[in-house]
Amino acid sequence: MYSHGFTVSLFPPRFPPYAECTRRQMSGINVFAFLAATILSRGGAGSTPLNSLLLAFGFAASNAIFSTIAFWIVDVKGRRFLLLASLLAMIPLLVATACSLLITREPVRNGVVAMFLFLYTAAYSPGAGVVPFLYCSEAFPLIHREAGMSLGCFVNFSLGGLLVFFVPLATFGSAPESMWGNSRLLGLFA
Repeated sequence: MYSHGFTVSLFPPRFPPYAECTRRQMSGINVFAFLAATILSRGGAGSTPLNSLLLAFGFAASNAIFSTIAFWIVDVKGRRFLLLASLLAMIPLLVATACSLLITREPVRNGVVAMFLFLYTAAYSPGAGVVPFLYCSEAFPLIHREAGMSLGCFVNFSLGGLLVFFVPLATFGSAPESMWGNSRLLGLFA
């Protein structure tokens, strides 16, 4: 029934939206969203469990607040603008977050890392957080749009589930001081 949506060549290509969903998961932000309190406490950013939970709440709040921006400007500025602006802002913020991990004084390092993580999330949310779902649904003709959206959700959440399963095995199985370093491979896909 849905084979027509994959075979007609008059419509845009079907692969790029799902590649964007894959890139979205490989950026590591969804894994961080699921495991924020644990990652922050094991990484040293949360000196107490309550502090780690408050930082995780701040991460979730910045994600929720800044993703609403996309609903207001997606039709005014366009999807491509949101996605490209988001990705261009994420690159220097991710580099700054990685470089801030080299700070030797722990209280200063924790604050700087938390600040850059919140800024990275603020850059991620309006573009790379919302737009891939729009691309997945719009890659198909109108009569098959629900198939595109369901396939996009399947790709996105399947990869997210695999990462949430395997990233803790890779990171928490080693010493806490090397926890951030074991996830460097994900940065290649971000």
